[in-house]
Amino acid sequence: MKQLTLILALLPLLGISQKSFAPLNAVWNYEAKSEFNSDLLDCSGNHLQYIVEEEVDIDGRDCSLIRAYRSSNLDTVWRYTGDSLIVYEEESKIYFQEDSLFLLLFDFGAELGDTIVKYDPYKRGVFSGTYYPDSATTALRMEMYVTDISTVDIQGSTFTVQTLMSLDSYFYNINDRVLEGVGSLSQMFSGDYLNYTASGCDGELICYNNSVVEYETSNTFALAHPGCDYMPILDSVDDNILSDVIVYPNPFELRLNVNTDIEDINLKILDINGRVVATSDNQKFIDTDDLISGIYLLQISNDEFTHIAKVTKM
Repeated sequence: MKQLTLILALLPLLGISQKSFAPLNAVWNYEAKSEFNSDLLDCSGNHLQYIVEEEVDIDGRDCSLIRAYRSSNLDTVWRYTGDSLIVYEEESKIYFQEDSLFLLLFDFGAELGDTIVKYDPYKRGVFSGTYYPDSATTALRMEMYVTDISTVDIQGSTFTVQTLMSLDSYFYNINDRVLEGVGSLSQMFSGDYLNYTASGCDGELICYNNSVVEYETSNTFALAHPGCDYMPILDSVDDNILSDVIVYPNPFELRLNVNTDIEDINLKILDINGRVVATSDNQKFIDTDDLISGIYLLQISNDEFTHIAKVTKM
């Protein structure tokens, strides 16, 4: 059994980041649930989404900036929680920035019987699964033991799933399951420790999408989950109309087009905070020269319907 290093600052930083975990526009969706009462209303419709929105250089490290969003079935717009996390990938290890340090978040290369000393990003709001920070780092130190290794098939490739158990007596029997290249399958971005996705409710990862790898759970909920393509602005358009609306190209560079026989449509592009950043009235295209790269919502509407599509600017 090997002891893994805690802090990136103490490691030699060799090699080039592969960005397999958090490339630009990667998306994670987590959803609340109750294992004990599937009818518990507080557990339905609590959605957390994490999106890689920027790539930043920190002391020569190619890092990714991830922001967090929340929506519910009552408030169907994704709203920025104010929480963000900067992560760095080094071979099979994922680190996050905490003050001047880079601390271990996941080690996808750990094997059965290994001990992983990792940290939970305590000060990062909905990125964190714990309540108490470690006094030395203001992040919670977690000593985890790999109790099981299994595999899962994703698009024809085999990925490992680690089952981890805490070795700390204070957090004894706290477990987590970590999917290679994706992260925690439990209720929070960093893992299943103390916090809940929604008050009194457990949760789990629903899906992950990084434009190369798409992973979706088998859905253990009694209620339908949103999925990675879930748009939290409700459409007032039936399936027959929707099949006649085609948005292209997607991803796009300078212009978005809408192919439809529906007349008198208006187009709006919204950023992920819900702000309108481009408009086009009574036309079936919208120019996007002034938009930066990232994920947006395209709203297509007239007096009779509204349709929302997720689009990506390259």
